[in-house]
Amino acid sequence: MATVNIDGTDWSKISGKVIVITGGASGIGKAAVEFADECGAKVVFGDVNRVSGEAIETASKTRNLTYVFCDVTSWADQRAMFEKAFKLHGKIDVVLANAGITELKDIFSDELEQDGTSLAEPKLPVLDVCLKGLVYTVKLALHYFRNHPSGQGFGSLVMTGSAASYLPSAPLWTYSAAKAGVIGLMRALKTQAIIEDSWTLNTVAPWMTLTNMAKNIEEFWKPLPTNTPLSVAKALLLPATDKSINGKLLLVITEKQPETKYILGKGFFVGGNEIVEVEDALDKAQHLWLGEAMSKSVDEGQVRLGCKDVKPGAKGQALFSKNFGN
Repeated sequence: MATVNIDGTDWSKISGKVIVITGGASGIGKAAVEFADECGAKVVFGDVNRVSGEAIETASKTRNLTYVFCDVTSWADQRAMFEKAFKLHGKIDVVLANAGITELKDIFSDELEQDGTSLAEPKLPVLDVCLKGLVYTVKLALHYFRNHPSGQGFGSLVMTGSAASYLPSAPLWTYSAAKAGVIGLMRALKTQAIIEDSWTLNTVAPWMTLTNMAKNIEEFWKPLPTNTPLSVAKALLLPATDKSINGKLLLVITEKQPETKYILGKGFFVGGNEIVEVEDALDKAQHLWLGEAMSKSVDEGQVRLGCKDVKPGAKGQALFSKNFGN
C-alpha cells in the first residue's frame, strides 16, 4: 500500500478556492474549516451546532468564513447552504462531505411499542446523517461543479469515511454500515469522475481520532496511535491541491505523496496521523482473494460495464448515459 506524505504540500494552492464543508463546527470538520481559512480559502460551512458554528465564524481573522445552520438530513437545509455559498462567491471549487454522528444506542436490542407487546420500529439517525445526508451533499456538489461559471472549473469532492468502512467495528452497527456505504458510493461514482474529467472524487477513512465522538474510549485506546483532527483535515483538503488525486481512499493511521498519475476514486486511511492509500493495493491483490480465473472474469465484466480502464471523455460507458437502465 502506498504511503502518502503531505509534509511538502503547497497549501497556498487552496488560497482563493471556495470550499463548502458539512459538519464543520466540531472535530475534524472544525479543523478543516480553520485550516482552510488560514490558507486563504473562502469557506462556507454547515452544522446543527449553532453556538459553535457562530463562534468559529466570529473568531476568524480573515472574515472569509461563513457559518450556515444545516441539518444534513434536510435537503432544503443543504440546498440553502450551497445556494448561499454560490451567491456569496460565485462558484464552488471544493466540497468536503464530512458530517457524521456515531451510534447512539444498540438498535438491535428489543424496544416495544406502548402496548408492551409489539416490537417498535427502530430509528436510524446514523444512516440518515452519515449516508443519506452524504448523498445529498454529493448531488449538490456535482451540480455546482458541472455548472461552474467559467466552464473551466475543476471540482474536488472528498467524503469522510472511517476505518469502520473497512474493519469490523462492533458495536457501531449502523455507523459501520453507513461508512461502508461511503466506500461503495466512491467506487461506483469514480468512473463518472474520470469520464467527465472536471471533478475528482476521493475518500478519507480516519482511524481513531481525538474528537468528542471518541471521548468515551480515549483512555481505553492508549497507547495505540491516534490521529489529530488537523492531520485528518489535511488529508481531506489534499486533493484540492492536486487534481491528479482522484479515486483514492486515504486511510489515515505519519503524513507521507502519491506517485500515481490520477488520485481519483482513492481511499485514504488515516491512523496515528499516517496516511495510506488503500484502493490501488486492493485492486492489485484482487487475484489473491478472488482467484485467478474469477479475477479475470470480474475484470472483463468491469470493462464491459464501463467501470474499469475508463478514459476521460469516454462515450457510451458513463453511468448516466442515455441508455442507463434500459
